[in-house]
Amino acid sequence: MKKLHITADTPLSALFHDGCHEVLRGAINDWRSNLKGDNPTVDTMQISYFEFDFSKPQFGPCDVYKDLAWMVIECPLIVPISVLVRYMVSHSNLQAKSSSIYRMINNYIEQYQ
Repeated sequence: MKKLHITADTPLSALFHDGCHEVLRGAINDWRSNLKGDNPTVDTMQISYFEFDFSKPQFGPCDVYKDLAWMVIECPLIVPISVLVRYMVSHSNLQAKSSSIYRMINNYIEQYQ
């Protein structure tokens, strides 16, 4: 897998192959209505921090884990899944430990396959 230098400005899309960016765009666009302070002028593929609004009863952390699992299945990562997990820990307000996020994503991957 490719070595990627991740900074605070690295968008989520940088972790996935370019050929599936339209699939990612759709998934991330679905998140946008559940982001606090979303700036609609920022291109979806350039979003580098996800502050989810978990106060809405219809949206919670498991929805994010399910979407991430689906993204991994549909869009090949250019980095190991552990890098995606660390990315989400530092680029979102998910309050879980890396190991918990990793386990949840893998559980949903198994369910989807």
